[in-house]
Amino acid sequence: MRQFTVRAATHREALEQIRALYGESAAIYSHRSVRIGGLFGLFGKEGVEITGSVADTMAGRGADAGHGGGRVDGAERDRLQQEKEKLMEQTSGRAYEKLMREIGSLREQLSAAAGAGLAGASGGSDHPTLRHIAEVLHANDFSPAYCDRVLADIRAAHPLEALDDGAAVEHAVVRGIGAALRVVGGSALQAAPPPTDVGGADVWVLVGPTGVGKTTTVAKLAALYGVTAPADARRQVRIVTIDNYRIAAREQIAKYGEIIRVPVATAATVEELRKQLALAQDGDLVLVDTIGKSPNDFQRLAEMQTVLAAEGGRRRAVHLTVSATTKRSDLETVFGQFEPFGCQAVVITKLDETASAGGVLSCLIERRKPVSFLCDGQTVPQDIEPATVLRLLLKLDGFRLNRAELEREFGVDAASRTTSTVSAAAETPVDREAVAEKAR
Repeated sequence: MRQFTVRAATHREALEQIRALYGESAAIYSHRSVRIGGLFGLFGKEGVEITGSVADTMAGRGADAGHGGGRVDGAERDRLQQEKEKLMEQTSGRAYEKLMREIGSLREQLSAAAGAGLAGASGGSDHPTLRHIAEVLHANDFSPAYCDRVLADIRAAHPLEALDDGAAVEHAVVRGIGAALRVVGGSALQAAPPPTDVGGADVWVLVGPTGVGKTTTVAKLAALYGVTAPADARRQVRIVTIDNYRIAAREQIAKYGEIIRVPVATAATVEELRKQLALAQDGDLVLVDTIGKSPNDFQRLAEMQTVLAAEGGRRRAVHLTVSATTKRSDLETVFGQFEPFGCQAVVITKLDETASAGGVLSCLIERRKPVSFLCDGQTVPQDIEPATVLRLLLKLDGFRLNRAELEREFGVDAASRTTSTVSAAAETPVDREAVAEKAR
């Protein structure tokens, strides 16, 4: 007798191999489930191993020999067929169940390993502190990309146990936002000398969409630098408006100029703007009020850009004026559409009308634009101040702010100087009731 062992993916395949090799006279002794292929016992396929024997005279004769020369009677053939079917019935169910158990176990092991790796890399992505900060950033309308960067920075800078001190982590986030913000007082813009340096004339152009308060802001700036500033820092201010589409706007700025005693001129064309800039050579600061346009009004935007190119050889600083109440997605459109004007700084208006300025802060950080002025009301000239990081951070909502620490880091002195500059208006003889009434 000669023994043999055959392996195959299924019982049917194994029996077919035995029949082909040894014919129908082969006797089967045992069978067992085995794993075929794979690496170190993993990822192999479930298979079957059958052991049996065959007479020496039949070995190697194949199926034809088994049928032609072997005398296997019908009873023996039936017995072999029944045994084959019995084996297949007994083992196929158990093999399938075993395979499913092993697959499930392997899946759990891989999932656990992957989870451990991610947790180690992220510093605990499911930590309550991280979830809270993500929620607060989202509530403040910071962009998803910026939120992801903040959370990644937290994970990189804080070990898992440090995340338990939620207040400290929140303070670190606010400090990071403050460090990313850029502020440049309107008087400190590179294109505009400080208020005490009145030897050169400057042109400040305010651009922006309709309804953000450009005309009122121009009036505030005119009063701030031309009326309420200390005598040694006061400027000779001139106002030029190129908003010829709205009669009410021209009347409004003319009335403001009359109240604060600042000359106001109108320019409808490039030639007229050049002429007005030339006539304003005696002015130390020329404020240009522009047309309030939709950022999607490409034709009028291009027209205004052409007009503003007529600087008359004077230094120009373009301030993009945006409202803190505008949602971030719309602000991104505004920033993009007004980019051709070469905006050097941003004026934020209507800070008093929103609990959070996260949307505009997100745009400022991502576009790396500095802030020049902040407006928090319509009263001229009180409701405007040079921008400070501290003032912007205090407009974040939902964070536990350590104001004393923020003042030490971002300059309470700067905030104090801002307050004293604005409050100096109280000592200047200006008809505030008339100005406030016009603003309303």
